[in-house]
Amino acid sequence: MNLTDLQMELRSMEEHISELQKAIEGMKPKTEEEEKEDFARITRLALKYPIKDTGVSKVSSVLQKEYMQALSWLMLSSGSKKWDRLLYLCRIATGCGMELHAEELYQAGLGFQPEDMEKVCMNFQELKYAFLADALVIANISGEASEKEISLIADIARVFGCEKWEVQVTALIAKGILTGNWDVLEEVSVPAKGRWKMHEDFRQLIPEEWIVSHRRECGRLCVEEYNKEGGISLFLKAQSQTKYLCIIKSRLQAGELVKSGDVLVTYEKEMLIEKGFFWLVNESQEKLAKQEENIYAPCDGMVFFLEDSEKDAETNNEMKYITVYVVSYFDGYQEFLRWYWKNKKRKEKQ
Repeated sequence: MNLTDLQMELRSMEEHISELQKAIEGMKPKTEEEEKEDFARITRLALKYPIKDTGVSKVSSVLQKEYMQALSWLMLSSGSKKWDRLLYLCRIATGCGMELHAEELYQAGLGFQPEDMEKVCMNFQELKYAFLADALVIANISGEASEKEISLIADIARVFGCEKWEVQVTALIAKGILTGNWDVLEEVSVPAKGRWKMHEDFRQLIPEEWIVSHRRECGRLCVEEYNKEGGISLFLKAQSQTKYLCIIKSRLQAGELVKSGDVLVTYEKEMLIEKGFFWLVNESQEKLAKQEENIYAPCDGMVFFLEDSEKDAETNNEMKYITVYVVSYFDGYQEFLRWYWKNKKRKEKQ
């Protein structure tokens, strides 16, 4: 062994000894005064960084207290690394406007009776996904959760009556909360029967900006052109008429679940392949070919359709369009419509 190797080994030993010393310090029982200082510090941080607009912030104060007490009990069930977990709980309580300090939350968990969990779960039906997500965050906030904690959360999910896919979605939401990377939700796989539950039950747990960022326009078809001017033009037959530019042959139902590469719309497109001078005054010289084309899903999600119209800048003709979007499973059509028209009005003003 040369000098460099010896130095590296000594450095490694020093780091290992330092980690052991920290672990030993953490195992030493704290005095009552030290614990009170920790509680006060956690309360100050929670007041400074509250977690607002959670599902629990919208329910009664009685239900809020039950919710926080049950989570506090889950937090204490592992018996270790409680401070990070307590801070997360305290931030939720502060965001709800609850006047519960860290020490009170801690004591609430100690006073909870495990046999009451089934009764509490009955009260939490409207909050079950929020509760499971918070429970998973608390279990994993300081690293990997213990088998005991995961087993306990799985038991609670069974009491809630959750299916396997619902627990998987909730776990991905918890991962998004912990990592701040909400793109993990792109891994979500949902059975057809659950597509509306995604919007109704999970949307409130997900940042609005992420949902908006996953509205992907796949195609915009001009299906109708209406000329209102009347009369005959030297360059264009301009009598009042309706002309179909794209003929939709088939399309999926709005809200249907799709996979990347699925055909969303099949349509025929009219293409002018020949015209002579006499076409200017005689439509019989116009020759059209029909070409069949498809619009495909760029990713997994739900398909939405939107119909609107606008005037052509050059001809002043009224053009009717159908626009195709693929959105996330968590999106809702009414929210999507409001977003679309708001954006369109803003663009028109620019």
